[in-house]
Amino acid sequence: MIVASKSLMRSCIRLFFLFVAAWISQEILGVQAVCRSCSSGGPKTGSIIMTEFINWKYYTLGSVVSNINGSLYTHIQFGYIKPSSGLCEVSDSWSDLSAPFSSSKLGSDSGDSYKGHINQLRRLKLVYPHLKTIMSLGGYDHSVNLSLIASDSTARARLATSCVSFMQTYGFDGININWEFPTGGGKSGNTASASDKDNFNLLLASFRTALPQSASLSASVIFSSSNMNTRYTLSGMAPYVDWINIRGLSFWGGWSSVIGHSANINPPDSQSPHQRSVSADLSTVSALGIPPCKILLSIPSYGFGWILPSTPNSLTFPSLYAVGTAASSMTGSDIGQYIDTEIYGSFTTQNGWATLWDSTAKASMLYQSSSKKVVTYDSVDAALLKVQYIADHGFGGINIEDFHGDEHYNMLSTAIYKQSQKVTPCASRTTTKKLTTKKPTTKKSATKNPTTKKATTKKPATKKPTTKKVTTKKAISNKATTNKATAKKTTTNKATTKKTTTKKSATKKATTMKPATKKSTIKKSATKKATTKKATTKKATTKK
Repeated sequence: MIVASKSLMRSCIRLFFLFVAAWISQEILGVQAVCRSCSSGGPKTGSIIMTEFINWKYYTLGSVVSNINGSLYTHIQFGYIKPSSGLCEVSDSWSDLSAPFSSSKLGSDSGDSYKGHINQLRRLKLVYPHLKTIMSLGGYDHSVNLSLIASDSTARARLATSCVSFMQTYGFDGININWEFPTGGGKSGNTASASDKDNFNLLLASFRTALPQSASLSASVIFSSSNMNTRYTLSGMAPYVDWINIRGLSFWGGWSSVIGHSANINPPDSQSPHQRSVSADLSTVSALGIPPCKILLSIPSYGFGWILPSTPNSLTFPSLYAVGTAASSMTGSDIGQYIDTEIYGSFTTQNGWATLWDSTAKASMLYQSSSKKVVTYDSVDAALLKVQYIADHGFGGINIEDFHGDEHYNMLSTAIYKQSQKVTPCASRTTTKKLTTKKPTTKKSATKNPTTKKATTKKPATKKPTTKKVTTKKAISNKATTNKATAKKTTTNKATTKKTTTKKSATKKATTMKPATKKSTIKKSATKKATTKKATTKKATTKK
């Protein structure tokens, strides 16, 4: 008995010190806990379902926040906040804080102290109280001075303090840093240093220290096998963030004269022009010891297209790779990429388009025989497989990059929402399994236009300051006053996203087929949108 009580005492002492160590790491050192708990609000899933609203697409595509069906998502990320001066500032003062939306589905903003899409996001949360909004810093256009800021402890602390003030003033729930790119690349004129990979983590540590524990912190990364270790130290990043957003997209695109998949799950056939894959990227990150629930996958809501030089003898893989040589690029409406208005609105079976399925790469393409056009994109089937893959390995969730590619039909978001509820119900969070790809259990549903009810919203009780530059301002309450709304109902289907380079992987021969078949066949189609570029043979720029 004495031995047993001593053993029990030792166990209690050990647990006490473990608790103290965890408290010190989170409260004093600012290190983030392993994973936040699942919320039962909104989609009622243990996975994050996020999308991105990009401010400049208000001008190019006419996109507005009031088109977001908040019932389909857990998080909305807003881009981009500009840190170039060393402080957090809006990157477009009109679109972000001044544009009036008096006839918006979210209610009139005529009495609000500031307007623009940032105010619309605040109003969106009055209708969908479960939603979390994230402000994203940097992006392709606004990462110019991040290297200089990250290299200096005073500058890091100054930026972090400014951004937390901005977040609290405008009712955001967290901060994402999308540095394009540490150690070089990105927009012409960007500063860069070999020390960026370590300084990025120091920058995240400064933000974690400045942020309240209730706020989230995340980082978006994109890499190939050749530059991951020179660009990032991901294992050192993990303690400070709630999740790392792995952008598994734009593996290949219209910048090349050879056709290839842009966001395939598995490694493609050896005759493919690249060997990158989502599974290889996620496996590489998992091997670093990062908690799986801190790994988020970005998928594209866009596609890239080519015109083949001749009619292919076979609509199978790898035969199409050879025919695609010297193909000319097609350009869609969104910085050269295709979005849902084109994919689901025009690239239909009625217009002679068929879906091709690569059973080796687990990826989709569209083909129109009359024009010899081919488009690579994430179909609904591909998106469902990715949801299943994430559930099988306990990863944190999916980010649809971006909202604008899925804005009009909600095909991808609806499919992901429904599948996530089935395979990752709230409070179920798995750890890791062997990295293999399973087919989803859901059947394909027909493409329909979603119906939407208008949400009514009263003016918020609190007025807010109009600001373009923010250092320190008082936070404005984000609570709803009296607001109820009905969410959109949708159906299902597809997506795609954005940029990268190349990676090696294993190979297999693929046949073109539907996800549920063994023979190569041509399936009915519908399709979707885009927003980025990046290649292996050429340096691609990712405009995001």
